[in-house]
Amino acid sequence: MSLLDKDNQPLADKDALEKHIKRALSVKPPHGRDLDINYWLIKHYFNPLVVGAENIPEVPCLFVGNHSLFP
Repeated sequence: MSLLDKDNQPLADKDALEKHIKRALSVKPPHGRDLDINYWLIKHYFNPLVVGAENIPEVPCLFVGNHSLFP
């Protein structure tokens, strides 16, 4: 079975799913000088620009980005 098979469900087992969730929740967010340096490099290399920020609603909503670099 390959990863692309439709019936491939590696997390179907309850124990495997619990292990996966615990592992995902244990990840520490990046911080400190390394984060600052990387953010500065990415910002200056890609020069992100927000267009239409005035159209963002005041009510809670979900934004789903097409790319994951600047979600």
